Amino acid sequence: MIDLEASLSRTLRADPAVVAVVGDRCWLTMPRNPTFPAVMIYRIAGAPTQTWQQRIVGDDGVFDLHCYGGSRVDSLGLAQAAMNALCGASHAVGVTPYNVLHLPDSDLPQEGGRDRERYIVTLRAFASHQEATL
Repeated sequence: MIDLEASLSRTLRADPAVVAVVGDRCWLTMPRNPTFPAVMIYRIAGAPTQTWQQRIVGDDGVFDLHCYGGSRVDSLGLAQAAMNALCGASHAVGVTPYNVLHLPDSDLPQEGGRDRERYIVTLRAFASHQEATL
């Protein structure tokens, strides 16, 4: 079975540019006491795995990557590093980026009470050369 969320997380955790900023903080669920900078991976739409001619052929999803940093510039740099890592990992997952949105998060305030800086990368991800026989 193909697990796109896990593939995205593994790819980000293996990329030196992303790891240099977030370490292993590429999450599928927000921890109780999060530490930043970090990347949250949310699946917002998509088709489930499909079978066709005795093969598992499809996981296809639309994802939002919430890239949290200390400053706007740091958050944007993290968003760009995450996109570069995923777009360059065609052996693991195929990715088509859609947009990047600057949307500070008022639910996770920073020191001083400011909204936490966040860029949201929306992308389509799909299984890449990962077919399995039933």
